Amino acid sequence: MLGRREAIARFWGLVLASPLLAQRPESDPERTTPLDGLINCWEIEEAARSRLSPELFEHIAAGAESGRTVRANREFFERITFRPRMLVDVTELDLSSELLGQTMFAPILAGPTGLQGRFHPEGEAATVKGAALARALAVVSERSSRPLAEIGPAAGGPWWIQTSPDGDLERVREAQRLGAVAVVLTLDGGPRRPLDADVRRGSAKGWPPAGIAPTRPDGRAALERLRKEIGLPVVAKGLLTAEAARAAVEAGAAAVCVSNHGGRIVDGLPSTIEALPAVADAVGERVPVLADGGFRRGSDILKALAFGADAVLLGRPVLWALAAYGAEGVQRLLTLLQSELALAMGLSGTPNLAAVSRRLVKLHSR
Repeated sequence: MLGRREAIARFWGLVLASPLLAQRPESDPERTTPLDGLINCWEIEEAARSRLSPELFEHIAAGAESGRTVRANREFFERITFRPRMLVDVTELDLSSELLGQTMFAPILAGPTGLQGRFHPEGEAATVKGAALARALAVVSERSSRPLAEIGPAAGGPWWIQTSPDGDLERVREAQRLGAVAVVLTLDGGPRRPLDADVRRGSAKGWPPAGIAPTRPDGRAALERLRKEIGLPVVAKGLLTAEAARAAVEAGAAAVCVSNHGGRIVDGLPSTIEALPAVADAVGERVPVLADGGFRRGSDILKALAFGADAVLLGRPVLWALAAYGAEGVQRLLTLLQSELALAMGLSGTPNLAAVSRRLVKLHSR
């Protein structure tokens, strides 16, 4: 339980402690902001920019084709405003919830992103450690840089593993032995056009392809196989329509995740927050609904909760935090967003997640 005064004190303590509020000589552009001086996700992004090569930073930022879907993931938030409730007791704030048998301190997870060793030597081991320090769950990609035998102990508690329809079942079994308590099945992956940035750099070989790319494997069969052979709850990720969500639940998904893969698969998809309400209306009373794509502030997360999400996952922000500061950066990012969410909930008159509903927000046409 987080008191309202504590939440506000934590937030303003972060703001007032920021060295960005102090005068700095213009002759010192290379100065790196201390970790405890970072007060929001955008500052963590800039810290990562200063640590990474331009090529790696661009790889994180880039989206498919023109990047329209990446931009849409952020722009749609601007169309949503709050309708705060007054005369509500918010002296005690509770961000906690139950998700697939786990008690969550806050509805924020570190999502799966591949090959994190490109951004920090400790890779996924640092990410799961940082998430655990922030009392959050992390999802480890099937394309991890570090071995699962290193990642599992670093988590120090429960974590999730991500796989694909044609993924390695033995790897999922190993993750289960090492403490993974759920499987995220990514359904919107498969063959795709390389990012323009990677093609320009020459790091994407074989483009354009000779002939037609293969289709993606059968997601329904993979979901049923995971349920039968692994036995862990399966989160069906990459859904953008009510029809797809209902089909996933009928196939046995224990939860669904609304996602457009961060805008990195197909350009021209709807933003995650735009697609979320229809999915939540279709299956939200049967299974938990998660969402990822474009979340940068606690107020973004509260908007998703109001639209029917039970929790959100973070992708690019986790990579920025990892690249700039390792495990402590991931912890800082998640703690900042937890504090921002608590403040947004308190000031909007929602003392706990059960009090969050669609009545809290208004969607504007433009």
